[in-house]
Amino acid sequence: MTTEDIPDSTLAPPDVIFQNINFSVRATYNVFSDKRKTILHNINGEFRAGELTAIVGPSGSGKTTLLHILAGYKKNFCGSVLINDIDRFSSPEKSCYIMQEDCLHPLLKVVEIMTICAHLKLGDNYSNNAKSLRVKKILESIGLGTVLNTLTGNLSGGQRKRLGIALELIDNPPIMFFDEPTSGLDSSSTKQCVAMLRNLARQNRAVICTLHQPSATVVEMFDHLYCLSNGRCCYAGDPVRVSDFVKVTGLECPPYHNPADFLLEVVGGEFGDYNSLLMSQIENGRVHTWRKIIPEWASPEQLSDEGEKVTTPDIPLIVNLDKTLSRTSLRSDSEFNASFCNQLSTLLKRCCLVTMRDKFHMYSRLVMHLIIGVLIGTFFFGMGDDAGRVFNNFSLFFFSTLFLAFSALQSTVISFPLEVPIIRKEYFNRWYSVGAYYLANTLADLPIQMGCAMFYCSSVYWMSGQPREFTRFVMFTFICTIVSLLAQSIGYFVGSSMRVMNGVMFGPLFIMPWVMMSGYFIQKRDAPGWSQPFFTMSYLRHGMEGLAASIYGYARLPLPCITEDYCHLRAPTKILKELDMVDINYSINVLVILGIYLFFKILTYFVLVYQLRVKR
Repeated sequence: MTTEDIPDSTLAPPDVIFQNINFSVRATYNVFSDKRKTILHNINGEFRAGELTAIVGPSGSGKTTLLHILAGYKKNFCGSVLINDIDRFSSPEKSCYIMQEDCLHPLLKVVEIMTICAHLKLGDNYSNNAKSLRVKKILESIGLGTVLNTLTGNLSGGQRKRLGIALELIDNPPIMFFDEPTSGLDSSSTKQCVAMLRNLARQNRAVICTLHQPSATVVEMFDHLYCLSNGRCCYAGDPVRVSDFVKVTGLECPPYHNPADFLLEVVGGEFGDYNSLLMSQIENGRVHTWRKIIPEWASPEQLSDEGEKVTTPDIPLIVNLDKTLSRTSLRSDSEFNASFCNQLSTLLKRCCLVTMRDKFHMYSRLVMHLIIGVLIGTFFFGMGDDAGRVFNNFSLFFFSTLFLAFSALQSTVISFPLEVPIIRKEYFNRWYSVGAYYLANTLADLPIQMGCAMFYCSSVYWMSGQPREFTRFVMFTFICTIVSLLAQSIGYFVGSSMRVMNGVMFGPLFIMPWVMMSGYFIQKRDAPGWSQPFFTMSYLRHGMEGLAASIYGYARLPLPCITEDYCHLRAPTKILKELDMVDINYSINVLVILGIYLFFKILTYFVLVYQLRVKR
C-alpha cells in the first residue's frame, strides 16, 4: 500500500441502533425443563457516533447482557442491531470489546505486547517502521510513554486499563465497547479514564460502556445515559436532564444529590414502583427527545469548550505515517488482517517469549523430571540387566509411563485455563485465528515437554542398568516422549473444556481407567472378553509394549542371572511371553500413540472453536 487511503471524513460516522431486543436464558440446569428467564424485554435505543454513552442500572438489570449483544459477543437474541442501517453481523465496520477483566500477559512488556498487536491487527500491508511509529504515538498519546519497558504485570490498575484501550486503538476501530472500564480505579483515575473515552468519542467514534454507581462528576462527563431496570429501558437521554425526567413520577431529586444515583434509587424501588411509568414515558427506549444535542460531524476542537476540568492528550484517529491508517484501509474480505503465516510466526515468538520469561514454571518442570528420574534410577539401580529382577524392571516401565502421563496432564490442566480468557478477548477482537494460536502454542511448548521426557529418561535408563545400546535408548526415550505429549494433549482438551477446579478433578479420569488396561495389574489374556477392545485402545498399554519392545525385543541376548541362583526368565522371548507381549510391534505402538495424540489435538481444536465462537 503506497498511496494514501480515503480519509475518514468521507465515511459516515457509525451509529448503533437496536430495536426490540429480547434475550432469555435457561432458568434451570434441568435439561428436561424448557423454563426460561427473560433478561431483556424488547428494549430499543440509539447510540450515536461522537457521543460517549453510559449504560447504567441496578445489579442484574441486564447492562452487561445488552453490551454483549451490541458488541456481537452474544448472538442468540431476538430483535435487530444495526450499524448505519446495516445488520450488525453484516456491517463492514469493525468494533472492539474491552472487557472488565484486564486480560493481558503479565510477562510481556508494554512495547512488546503493543508491537505484537500491531503485527497481528495491521497485517502485511504496513511496514515494520510504520507499525512501530503507530505504537509509539498511541502510547505517548494515551499516557504510557514512560512505561514502555515495564512488564504489564507491574502496571497499576489505571495503566492496565489504558493499555487495554491502546491495544484496540491499533487498528482504529470506529465502535468501542467497554464493560465497566472504571471498576477498581480511584476517583482521579476514573476521571482520567472517562475523559480519555470522551476524547475517543469526539473523533466520530461510538464509545459505549457500562457503569456501576458512577459519581455525579463522572456522569456529567457522558453525553448519553441509558438506564435499565429489570431488563427494560427507564431512561435514555442527556445525563443533565435526568432530574427533569424523574419529575414525571412526582419525585424530585434533592439538591446536591447525584442525579444518576437518584435515578437508580427510583428504578430500584426505594420510593415505590415507578418503573412502569418511567418505561412508558421513554417507550422502552424509543423516545429520543431527552437526548443531548451535539453538532453533527463536530470536531474535538469544537466540543472542547464545555468547561471540562479533566483533559487528556488527543488520540489521533489517523496517524500520518508513510502509510496512512484509516477505517477504509483496514477493511478486507478476510476476517483477520494478518495472513495465517504472519499470525503463526508472531504468536510463536510471543509464546516462546512468555515461556522463557516464566522461568520458575519452565525450570521447575525440567528439574522435577530430572530429580524424579535420579530418584527412580536409584531405587531401580542396575535391575534392567538382571534376569532375576525382570518384574521389577517391568514395574519401572509402568511407573515411567504413569509419571510422565500424570505430570504432563496436570501441568496443562492447571495452566491452560488461565490462557483461555486472554484467547477469548483477542480472538473476539480479531487479532488472530484459533488455528494460528493453537499451532503456535503447541510448537512453543513442544521443546519443553520433550526436554522433560529427555531429562527423566537420561537418568532412569542408564542408572537402572538397561542395555548399553544407543538405539534402544532412543527407542525408550521416544516412547516416553510421545506418551507424555499424548497426556499433554489430553490436558489441553480438559483445560479448554472446563475450569481449573473441575479439570483437576476430572483430568485423572482420562488416565486411571486405562491404567487397568495397561497390562500391569491384569494381562490381556486373563481379562474378561468384554474388556479386550479396551486393552487395544489403551495408550498406556501401547506405551508399556513400546518400552518392552525397546528393551527386550529386536534379538536381545539372554540376560545374566546376578541376584538369583536360577533365573527362569533369561531369554528375552520368554520374558515377553510371560508379559503377554509376544506379538508386539514397536512401530505399531508408536503409530497408535501418535494417532490418539492427533485425535485429541484435533478434538481440542474444535472444543476451542466451540468455546470461542458458540459458547459465550
